Amino acid sequence: MKKTSYILSICFAIIYGCSENQPHLSTQWDENKIIQFRSMRNKMITRIANDNEENYGVYSYIDGDSNWYMENLTVTSKDSITTGGTYYWPTYDSLNFFAYCPNSYTGIDSVIVSINPLSINLYYQHLGDGTDFTIATPVKQARSPSTNNVSVPLVFKHMLSKVDITVNLSSELIANKYQLNEGSAGVVVDENDTVYWSNITVPYNNGVIDAASDNPTWTIIGNSSIEFVSNTTFLLIPQTYNEENDTCTIQLQNIIIKRNNEVVFHDDLKPYKLKAGDIDLSTFMMGKHYLFLFTIDATSEDLDGNPIFGEEIIFSSSIVNEGDNTDVNETQP
Repeated sequence: MKKTSYILSICFAIIYGCSENQPHLSTQWDENKIIQFRSMRNKMITRIANDNEENYGVYSYIDGDSNWYMENLTVTSKDSITTGGTYYWPTYDSLNFFAYCPNSYTGIDSVIVSINPLSINLYYQHLGDGTDFTIATPVKQARSPSTNNVSVPLVFKHMLSKVDITVNLSSELIANKYQLNEGSAGVVVDENDTVYWSNITVPYNNGVIDAASDNPTWTIIGNSSIEFVSNTTFLLIPQTYNEENDTCTIQLQNIIIKRNNEVVFHDDLKPYKLKAGDIDLSTFMMGKHYLFLFTIDATSEDLDGNPIFGEEIIFSSSIVNEGDNTDVNETQP
């Protein structure tokens, strides 16, 4: 039986919209005031895309205009430099800004935009490479600042679900000197000293989201499952799985267990199928972080459904002091 635990990060509501049209559009620009940006994020929660200094794309239009003033302008997260030309603040009219990050991600198949009606539809496919995807809260009806060097603040928020997978041994195994090799990711000393990893299969990996909607949500495209492999952290398009159709499984791989410095098991474990109730509503929700803990015990099974230890596992008895209320983790898979 598998024990899962998960931590839910803050889920933000993002508000977008069209501002009221102005009766007259200005043709005057203040060339002493260059439009600048600064990328912001909540320091309590990592924004992988922005923290890795990925470039972001900015859209902007003047109130009442029917054309984009900026259309997917590339801005660097590191120093907020625009790479697609210099833009100035209009003297009298206000601007509306939208942004997403990273704008150079190869998983963004296409971007279809319009002002009337306002939409920035991002057709997205996550490639399982750990890339985050964020959208900034819109800045609406912004006007030319009274002084120079004032930047437009773009606060980016998660559009994906994050999953972290960890593994440990049951207290009985640990007490009997069994050890799980946890190594360092990417470091291989020899064939018996490599880090474990996992695969995760989910129903969907393609979707479209409107970065200019009042409440951006994903619309799933297609119905074929996708497997992400060889990692312990995954980023997914928010989605619901169906237990009956085996649409979401997690498999632990390259598990190495030693006893007295001898390898007693080195192989993959039987995949675990997520059940209804393992996470709320059987749904990976946008902006939430899920932590799955797998505990290996004496009955855990290999790919063929056999106990991984065979006849090799030996337990010794011990006396527990009265009043010892140490919790024993529920075991799995």
